Formats: sequence, C-alpha cells, structure tokens
Amino acid sequence: MANIISEHLKQEVVTDVNLLLRDLLKVIKVLTLYPADNPLPAKMRDSVGARMIELVNRFDGLQFAVNADELVYQNETVFSDKSKEEALASLLYQSGIIMLEFRPRLTREEFDTFLDLVKTYINDRSPERDLVSLLWQAQLDGIKFRTVEDVALSAYSADMIVQELRSDDQSRRDFSADIIYNTISLDDQPEPLAPSTIDAAQEMGLSLEPDAGRPDPFQLFLGRQGEIPDDEQAHIQKLLQEDRYFDYCRAVTRILLETLQTWDDQQPLVETVAICEKVLDELLNAGAFAAAADFIHSLRAIQEERRSSKPAFADRLTEFFQHAGDFRRIEYLTEIINRQETVDTGALELYLEALGWESLAHIIGMLGKLVSKSARLMVCDYLARHGKENRHIIGSSLRDKRWYVARNAVMILGRIGGNEALRFLSGTVTHPDQRVRAETIRALTAIGTDDAVDILCRFLDDSDSELRLACLKHLEKIGGRKPFESLRSIVQSPDFRKFSLEEQEWFLVALSRLGGEEVVAFLATIAGSFQLFPGAAMTRFQLAALTALVHNRSEEAEQRILQLSRSRRRWLREAAAAALDQRRRLIHGGGDDGDDSAE
Repeated sequence: MANIISEHLKQEVVTDVNLLLRDLLKVIKVLTLYPADNPLPAKMRDSVGARMIELVNRFDGLQFAVNADELVYQNETVFSDKSKEEALASLLYQSGIIMLEFRPRLTREEFDTFLDLVKTYINDRSPERDLVSLLWQAQLDGIKFRTVEDVALSAYSADMIVQELRSDDQSRRDFSADIIYNTISLDDQPEPLAPSTIDAAQEMGLSLEPDAGRPDPFQLFLGRQGEIPDDEQAHIQKLLQEDRYFDYCRAVTRILLETLQTWDDQQPLVETVAICEKVLDELLNAGAFAAAADFIHSLRAIQEERRSSKPAFADRLTEFFQHAGDFRRIEYLTEIINRQETVDTGALELYLEALGWESLAHIIGMLGKLVSKSARLMVCDYLARHGKENRHIIGSSLRDKRWYVARNAVMILGRIGGNEALRFLSGTVTHPDQRVRAETIRALTAIGTDDAVDILCRFLDDSDSELRLACLKHLEKIGGRKPFESLRSIVQSPDFRKFSLEEQEWFLVALSRLGGEEVVAFLATIAGSFQLFPGAAMTRFQLAALTALVHNRSEEAEQRILQLSRSRRRWLREAAAAALDQRRRLIHGGGDDGDDSAE
C-alpha cells in the first residue's frame, strides 16, 4: 500500500511539473510574438510566475537535467519536445545549458528577469545575446545552471563553472531557425532564377549577367558607391529583417483596430464590426490562431472603453464575441485544424481562451472530429479546466443526439469530478448508446468516491455483457464493501442463471476475491451440490464455483477444496484435486491472481 501511495504521489508531482513547463513554453512563445504593451503576455506572465514560485517552494526547488529534446526531474521525464515549434528542452540544450535549477529563494522579480532574458535571446541574434552570457551577467541568486563548458572545465578544477567564469565575448551557439529568426545578410546570394524567367528575359533581349563595370544599384540608392558605415548597415539589416518577417495578419488587424479607436461616430463603428467578423474568418483560415486571439482581446478592450459612450457599438461587439465561438465558427475551426499537417496547439489554446463560456458546448463537439491527437488532448485540458465553473453546460451536452458529443461530455465530467458531475453521470447509466455507457464506467472509476461506486454498481445489471464485465473488472480493482454487497445480491438472485456460463464464472471469481472467508461456505455449497441427473450447465456452474474457491486466499477455502477432493463422485474428486494443486501454485508459487478476469 505504501508503494502504491508513493507511486501515486510521484505521478502527481510529475503531472504538476509537466503542466508548469508546458505553460512556461507558452508564455515564452507569447512574449516573443506579442508587443510589450499587449495585456495577454502580462496576464500569462503573472499566472505562470505565481505557479512557478508555488511549486519551487512546495518541492524545495526544481532542478532539471536538460537533454536534447527532454527535461528530466528526479529521474523522470517531465517534458518532451513535440516539434520544432513546441521545443523547450532544445531551446536550453542548444544554447549550451545541460542543467537548470530554480532554487527555493527564487523571487518573482528574478523569474520575470529570466523570461525577459529568454525573450532577448530568441529575438536578437547578435553575439552578445548568448543565453548563457545573459544569465551569467544577470547574476540571479534563485536560478543556477550548468553548461557543457562546465563539464570540460571540471577536468581542470571541480570548482570551475561557466556561471562564475564566463566572459562577455563568448559567442552564442546556433539555435533552431524555427524558434529564432534567421539573420538576413547583405551578402546573401539571390535565389536562382527559374528557367521560364531566363527564357522570357532572353526573348526580350535583356541580359541577366552581372556587369562588373556598372555601379551597384543598391549602393547608388544609398547615395555612395563606397563602403556603408557600420551604424547604417546595422539599421538596414534591421529594416530588411523586419520586412522579411512582416506579419500581414497582425498588420491588418492593427490598422482595423486603430480605425475603430479613431472614429467617434457610432454608426460607422457598428458597421465596421461586420468587417471585423470577416477579418476573423480570414485569420482562422490562415491558421493565425494567436493573431485571432489577440484581435479578440483588443476588441474587448475597445468595448470596455466605449461601453458607456457608444452602447450600440458595445452591444454589436458582444454579438461579435458570441459569434466568434458559435457552432458555425467552431465547426469551421475544426475543419481548418484537420487540414493542417502540424497543429500549433499553443496558439489554438490562446484562441479558445479568448472565447466566452457560451462556447463550451460547441467546443465539446470538436473532440469527436479532431484528427490531431495533440489538439484533442489540449481541448480536453481546456474543457476540464473551464468546465469546473460551468458543469451545467457540460452536463447539458449529454442530451446531444450526436453520440460522440455525449461521450466527450462524460469524459470531461469524469475529469472534473464532484457531486454535480455525479448527478449528471447517474443519468447516462441508461444512455441508449453503448459507447456513452462505456465512457461512463471509465469516468465513474476515475472519480472513485463512494457515491461514484454506488452508481458504477448499477452497470452490473446492464443489458450489454461487455459492459457488465468491464464494470466487474473495475469494481474488483476498487474493492470495498459496497462492490461486494452488489455482487453478492446479483449472484444470489434467480436472474443470475440467465448469464452465460463464462460470465457466471467471472462473477463468482470476483465475489470470492472481494468476499474472502465470508463467501467460502456459499461457494463450497454450490461446488459440492448433488444433482441426481446433473446437466452440462449445472456441472459447469459447479466448476465455476470451484474455480472461485481457487482464487480465495483464506485458509477456509483450502480446507473446503480438500474436502471436495475426497468426494465419492469421481469427476468432482478429480476436479477438486486439480483445483487444490492450482491454488497452492497460485498462493505459494507466485502465480498472478489478478489477470483471470475479462479484459
């Protein structure tokens, strides 16, 4: 039992740390994508910072071993990079860090500084922006790290580490271009021309060969033919990089938002909301989920500013927010996600977070249609998190005629738990669809309270034999008095003979394991009963009771089987002798007593 509790607590710690690291990656991505004055980065920074401080204090610090694509905490992998876009381990590893520790004295100011340094590292590729150098220069008492250079230096001195000796002029390591933008060099060679372009130029009599005697037009544009000063070259480099990574989605929304903030007449403001809806559709169609979320948050801010002065405009925006997560747009969003080869679940979650509670019922329907497993897991996490305060919305989805919507609602209620969730789940015990009832068994088992077990026991009378056996398996693992009493009442009822012989044996074995010595006499009576003209069904029933005694670990069970092995009836005597031998191997020979029930 102690090992079970320890394993449970260990898994709970791993889950908490994994969720923290996932959110840490999200806030890093948001900080690098959004402008500093946007409210979303500040909100996420506060949320993740509070959780980081809480876990660091609870676990007396967090120390991670950094591998190429995973983070390890206390010999357990707590985070694995899913792709180049969802990479936290490689962000640290490719910068040279192989160990990162958040110490118990970590402060919010130090954590915020850490986030700012990572943002600087990602957005600026200049040599002095090496992440190790940045951390070293910051001298954060609550954050310690170890690099690959430390390992090399340790050959000379065990006390020599980069965090203490690293100099400012050490250059940073290259990092993935999917996370950090590629630099644009003025010396870059142009892309080769397509054959059709070359043919067309020749037809027009144009030469594509460079003319060594002709001045460089780029230099003429700058007003000189000589060398460009370093400060101007750096400025041009910056302009070229901004142009290369120009985000047209954010540019369009920024212009539209500035227009809304400039106009003072209410009527054009109201009419412009229709354009906002079209822009939102275009953003979703382009897969720009983060930009769409930012757009919605910005419109909410404008609505608050003008709620009193422009009430009609504010009401029209309320309709916009409702439509952003209505059935049509969620169906459209699902289709877009299914067309993508790689889903940016972080950006998708940002969009869902921007929606109102009214969208929960429609988002549940996504789970039955999403192709991407990572997207489904993210939506499950989102619904379980937001459904706690809106159980009635999740519960109302149980009445949906689409079976997969009802099944998904059951799954979410199982993750949420609580008495209100059980009230809804008690109604799905008799749901007409077998798949919904099967999910209800899993949900009730996950909740595991006494009230949940009471409802779970009702599946022992289910019309589907597979569900009866699935329920039996879960009840046997749960154990306790309530499952035993429910099993005994079914076995002793006249309807028990209507079950198949195989199912009867499973029920009797489960009853024996749960009841112990209390059911030995009952089972022995069945096994040793005498019939003048016994049929094959009765003989099988007696053998099932004998098998159940084999799995009973009480001494009384062994004595009863021994008595049956001395029976005058040859078949019973031989069957009991074989059962006795099997039981002794099971009890004393290390046999597994837990895998004989139905899978």
